[in-house]
Amino acid sequence: MTPDRMLDAVTVEGPIPADALGPTLVHEHIFVALDVWLTPATSEDARRIADLQVGPEIEAELRRDPFAVRDNLHLDDDELAAEELGLFARAGGRTVVDLTLPDIGRDPARLQGVARATGLNVIMGCGHYIGPAHPPGLAGESVESIAERLVGEVRDGVSVDDGPPVRAGVIGEIGTSDPVLPAERHVLEAAALAQVETGAPLFVHLHPWGRAGHEALDVLERTGAELERVALCHLDPTLPDTGYHRSLAERGATVCYDIWGDEDEYGGKGMPTDLERIKALETAIAEDWIDRVAVAQDVCTKTQLRRHGGPGYAHLLTTVAAELAGRGHGPELVQLLLVETPRRLLSWA
Repeated sequence: MTPDRMLDAVTVEGPIPADALGPTLVHEHIFVALDVWLTPATSEDARRIADLQVGPEIEAELRRDPFAVRDNLHLDDDELAAEELGLFARAGGRTVVDLTLPDIGRDPARLQGVARATGLNVIMGCGHYIGPAHPPGLAGESVESIAERLVGEVRDGVSVDDGPPVRAGVIGEIGTSDPVLPAERHVLEAAALAQVETGAPLFVHLHPWGRAGHEALDVLERTGAELERVALCHLDPTLPDTGYHRSLAERGATVCYDIWGDEDEYGGKGMPTDLERIKALETAIAEDWIDRVAVAQDVCTKTQLRRHGGPGYAHLLTTVAAELAGRGHGPELVQLLLVETPRRLLSWA
């Protein structure tokens, strides 16, 4: 590689020039099974709806708690995925980072199928999710062994039935709780070693309503990770605490406001509104750390899809972009958030 050559990003169809990424969603799920987040049914009403299919008759309950219904936690329809992502493509989108891990339903071949059906670049993650989703025996595997496996998925790919192996283009979203569980710390250390070995970007799932960002960065830093190549996910639920977010950005990490469009109640824990997210962007602009902010929608439930009344994958490019313009922000802000920052994060090969 010559010094003046721009690094590539790695998609499920192979490496592409960084300039080909275009408008990018840095944290989404195309196929996923999030049973690990199912809210325990502690009342007769909760038990009544837990195993129902997503539909208008339980819409109110789902808005109060999207995790109360098992069916809502599964995205598993290839045609629907292509239809929903097609809306993003038609709005000008080019790339989607799918952070579904093997613990929660990753399927490399199906990701390739969606990429081909939509013409989008799809980037796949690797690693392990939060502790309760870990496969049996993972805690007994050495950090070095886990790291070696991640390096293999990044460099050589994951075997599929028909065709060459599919490479992971990022490490993560590596799962953490608040506080970080010992088994999660184990995987974080392995992910850091894999990042050191490969140079691939590392995405960390933070508990949406927790404050474990610095704890996660401490583990990664001690293990040698380059924090400039680390993205911390799900920080918007801790708004309006932009001081916490700025302190993470000052260590070099990218702060991800990645649940745009989701304003549901989550059993009383709550999500910020998109207006609150926009005000957080404006704070980051005023304090000069906006270049450390990335955005996405973290679509991972049926009720986030347009088919079921949600904002869908195109929400940032359509609704939010218009709202930003209405508040006097020029197109350069959308360009920074959806093109330039993702390109910086995802270009490494």
